[in-house]
Amino acid sequence: MLEPWRRVFRYGIAPQLPLEGLEALRHGLLRFDPRLRPGGTVGSGPWSPVSTACAIGFAGWKGLSLATPEAIEDFFNEVCARADLTLDQPGACRHFIRWFDESRREFAFPLLLAEVNRALAERTEQAARGDRRDLGALGPLASFG
Repeated sequence: MLEPWRRVFRYGIAPQLPLEGLEALRHGLLRFDPRLRPGGTVGSGPWSPVSTACAIGFAGWKGLSLATPEAIEDFFNEVCARADLTLDQPGACRHFIRWFDESRREFAFPLLLAEVNRALAERTEQAARGDRRDLGALGPLASFG
């Protein structure tokens, strides 16, 4: 049986993320990018409107080039709403969010990277077959912002 965070990411969140978002998240996890931070959807710095983001926010910020905290928050909310709908469980995303926010980076990043790699491999395999049925009830967000 999958841990709740993993089930929510695998079947709820990952299918909503566009390929560019998954790739950006993968690169951030591989590099232990200091801008990829638990504890809040998006953070601002004195010289930049966006300086940090959570895993979902990072996918929108770096993958879709969302440039404002508002756009990243909207992306985060849409991904979570669609994931909850796909899983037919209101508030399901909280399992992933809580896990990411409460886990040490050294622990969480490799585990999340494995899930992101799995999602990318699955997406690549489906594209090769021309099969889009298993991408989630709504499919990935094609564009945003």
